[in-house]
Amino acid sequence: MSVTISGVSAGTMVVVPIGAALFTVTDWQGVLWALAGIIALVSFPILLLVVKDMPPAQTRQEDGLSAATPKTTPRVPLLKALRSGPYAWIVAIYAPCGIVGMAEPVHLIPYALDKGMSTLEAARAMSVFSAMSIAGVLAFGAVSDRLGRKNLLALGYVFRLA
Repeated sequence: MSVTISGVSAGTMVVVPIGAALFTVTDWQGVLWALAGIIALVSFPILLLVVKDMPPAQTRQEDGLSAATPKTTPRVPLLKALRSGPYAWIVAIYAPCGIVGMAEPVHLIPYALDKGMSTLEAARAMSVFSAMSIAGVLAFGAVSDRLGRKNLLALGYVFRLA
């Protein structure tokens, strides 16, 4: 999971400097069109290569499952789930962490510009921020494999909120 999640930061690390460089020659609409074109040029060939002959998903044997016997979970009515204690805890934890986690990168470049950095320097700062995010996510993923996920996740949220 940590490798997959770190992909968001890896994308930010690459796309933000490209976008900043494009801003030196065009306006925001031109940047968005150029990034859309780059994404299409990179994504479509990969999509064609990966999806072409992909075998059906395999299930893990240690779960005692086979392709013929998918694991099912009992259905819980939506209103009952929304009123449950675990859901309230998830919202109470994820909402502030999501706000904090998104507020920092959104405001980092404008803050750097306000402090006198050039657009390209601010983009590089965002790339460093993203690289540190990748390192943190991968480190927490590796540690959680050894120490368990629940307590480490709680510790990570405490650090983020602090």
